Formats: sequence, C-alpha cells, structure tokens
Amino acid sequence: MASRVDTGRVAAVAGQVGRTTVTQTGRAARRTVSAVAEFGTGIGAFWRGLWTFVTSPVLWLYAVVPAVAVYLLTFAGRAGADAATESLTGWAVGFAEDWPGILRWALENTVRWGLTGLAYMLIGFLVVPLTLIVGAPFLVLTVRRMERRLGETVDRRDRPGWLRASGFVMSQTILVTLVIAFGGLVLVPILLIPGINVLVALTVAVLVNGFVIGLLAVGPTLHHRGVGERLAHLKYVWRRRWPTIGFGTMSVLVLSVPFAPLRWFTIPAVFIGAVLLHRKFPHEPALPSS
Repeated sequence: MASRVDTGRVAAVAGQVGRTTVTQTGRAARRTVSAVAEFGTGIGAFWRGLWTFVTSPVLWLYAVVPAVAVYLLTFAGRAGADAATESLTGWAVGFAEDWPGILRWALENTVRWGLTGLAYMLIGFLVVPLTLIVGAPFLVLTVRRMERRLGETVDRRDRPGWLRASGFVMSQTILVTLVIAFGGLVLVPILLIPGINVLVALTVAVLVNGFVIGLLAVGPTLHHRGVGERLAHLKYVWRRRWPTIGFGTMSVLVLSVPFAPLRWFTIPAVFIGAVLLHRKFPHEPALPSS
C-alpha cells in the first residue's frame, strides 16, 4: 500500500515538474519570438526613417548645411594631417642620414604611410560624431518638424528651448563617442582569442554600438518631453532594448560604410527613424522628468 502511495506521489511530482518545464519553455519561446519581432520593428523603423527623409525635400535643407560644414572640416583635417605627416617623416628620416639608401627609403615610407593611415582612420572615426555635433541644431529642427508632421503635440512648457536641446545632442554625442572608444579598448583582449576573436568582437561591437546609437537617436524625442536626466533615458530605452538594438544595429551597419556623403545624409534619417520608433513605444505618463 505504501509503495502505491509513494509511486503516486512520484508520478504527481514528475507530472508537476513536467508541466512547469513545459510552461517555462513556452514562456522562453514566447520571449524569444517577441524579442525577434521587436528587433525587426527597430530595423523597419530605420528604413522608414530613411525613406521619409529621401522623399521629403524640405528635410534635405536641414542636412545640407552641416554636410557642407563637415566636408570643409574634413578637407582641412586631411590637409593638416598630410602636412604634419610630411613634417614628421622628414624629422624621422633625419636620424637615418647615415643609413644605407634602401633602409632609409623603407623607414621613410613606413613612417609616411603609417602616420597617414592612422590620421585618416581617426578622421574617419570622427566623421559621424563631428556631423552630429555640427548638425545638432539642424537635427533638433528635423526632429521637431517630424513630430509636427505626425501630429504629436508636446507641451511647450515641458519642451526645452532650441539651443538647450541642441546642447543636449552635442553633449550626448561626446559622451557616446567616449563610450564607444572605451568599448573598443575593452574588445581588444577578445581579438587575442584565436578562432572566435573576429566574429565575437564584430558581433559585440555592432550590438553594443547599436544600442548606444539607438539611445542617442531617441534622446531628442525624450528630451522634448521634459526628460532631461540621462539615467532616465537609459532606463526608458533599456526597457525597449530589442527594438532599440535592431534600430541602432541597422544604423551602425549603414553608417559603417566608408563613404562620407552617405554618412552625412544617413544621420538625419536615423533621427527621423527614431521619432517613428518612439511612436511604437507605449506611453508612460510616470516617466521621470527633469
């Protein structure tokens, strides 16, 4: 009799464990499907923003002025880098006057091409942050025009002034640039692991940078609603991390194309897409405000 009772209890416990496992598996599967769907929503918001920008000539005006300014700054930077490279190359070769010709030639070209590559790589890295900083006032105007087009009403008592909003975008850009640069240094040890180094480093870099870019792009829209605290921005976006990562990842992939004009005109599209993405987020009346 006792054996039957024990067997029944074991069967009941096993059944409960099985039902719990099935329930947990089902929840995990639903969360995975939901995350994938949200990730796709973020990607779609990017392309919708790009299409909206391409088909809205009025918005082009907000992109032209910063694009011209960044082009002139980039041109000046390259000219300065070339001049500095020639000066440093001459200084380095001066120490090798007594070397054989072939060694002096090798040193000269190594220094010249090494410094030139380093300078151009740095300029390429700074193109996007520089475009954001120079274009911050125009990006704010782009976001506000897009919000008006979509019929979104923001209480002017909560919305910061144009100059304050522009300063916020600039400061966010500087902070994000430092975070990305520091993150690149953190990824260096991963590059030393053979077999998985490149794949893991690229995946982590794209996803992390995607979240950071998404956070930056949604920032002006939140700032217009009186949310001035950066920690509040981070909490808000983290709760919607998968659409944000999808949006930011797509933005990073397009912005990583080494063609400066594409970057200049993709950045306004990113901020337009962020406005469209924000409309997909549920309204939170209790969102902390500054």
